[in-house]
Amino acid sequence: MTKTVLITGAKGRLGQAAITAFSNRGWNINTLVRTSSATREAKFDDVTTGDAIAEHAQTHAVSNTQINEWLGDVCDFDSFVKAAQGCEVIVHAANPSYEHWATELPKATQTLIDVAKTVNATIIMPGNVYPYGETMPPLLTPATPHAPSCQHGALRAELERNLQLAAKQQGVQTLLIRAGGYIDGRDTGNWFETYMCKELTRGKFMYPGASDAACAWVYLPDVASVMAQVAEIRSQLHPYEDIGVPGFSVTGDELHRAVESTLGITLKRTSMPWFVLKLIGLIQPKMKAVHDLRYLFFVPHAVDGERLHSLLPQWRSTSLLETLALVFEQQSATLNHS
Repeated sequence: MTKTVLITGAKGRLGQAAITAFSNRGWNINTLVRTSSATREAKFDDVTTGDAIAEHAQTHAVSNTQINEWLGDVCDFDSFVKAAQGCEVIVHAANPSYEHWATELPKATQTLIDVAKTVNATIIMPGNVYPYGETMPPLLTPATPHAPSCQHGALRAELERNLQLAAKQQGVQTLLIRAGGYIDGRDTGNWFETYMCKELTRGKFMYPGASDAACAWVYLPDVASVMAQVAEIRSQLHPYEDIGVPGFSVTGDELHRAVESTLGITLKRTSMPWFVLKLIGLIQPKMKAVHDLRYLFFVPHAVDGERLHSLLPQWRSTSLLETLALVFEQQSATLNHS
């Protein structure tokens, strides 16, 4: 039986990982993007371009999987629902920049709910640790209460609350896949790749928090793989599920040593000038949000994986050293000879 998933935010790092995970399991894929792949470098082999019309831009053939690209916006019901026709699952990988969360996140969430209800699709939503705030306990479980301590934590808590209500009151099934910070090796403006590893070639590793406070991380393809696997057992699951992908929780010291070990080099530790970000945040909303979330690197936390292991008993998260080996596979040769 043909299975079809709609992936929003398909050009982003999670969207790309989701395309790989679902196509590897034989799903046909619709993507919702703001610009056509005809205007950027193709991401797939064996690209076949169909007749472009206003909203249905491209069709790709990848490993016997059909990928249909639709143009639209996650805040626009009409274009969103067209892309979702015939889809059993919607993976909501679209994520606005921090400075647009307050205006776009609530509207995008409501549109997502309306579309999923209209086409009778299950929502698969990535979850993070923002809703728990500065008082979060060392282990975050589905029962851990939300206690956001900044605007972006409150917005994520509201998003999850609205999805829970939609599941309970409207029958819109939502599977929230919660994880810590993503690592996958791509420099896309994220903490590990863009900031911590920015000066590896100069013998420096930047860590923005306390050396002895454990922070939750995860290998991004693991998250996408969980999404694809739970999508296939969704009929066995509750209307709302909070499923944690544990990844690895490590201190700044442990991460620093692991990077050094993987690369076979010694790295000087540098730190994040948080006071500078605070000043910049007075005029740049995005930097204010980054500063407000600095507690994530000072408050020890880990994501619980009990529910995941009960659903997928054979599941094993990629370890820290395995993740770093994959991430630095190509870069390490250059670094070792620099």
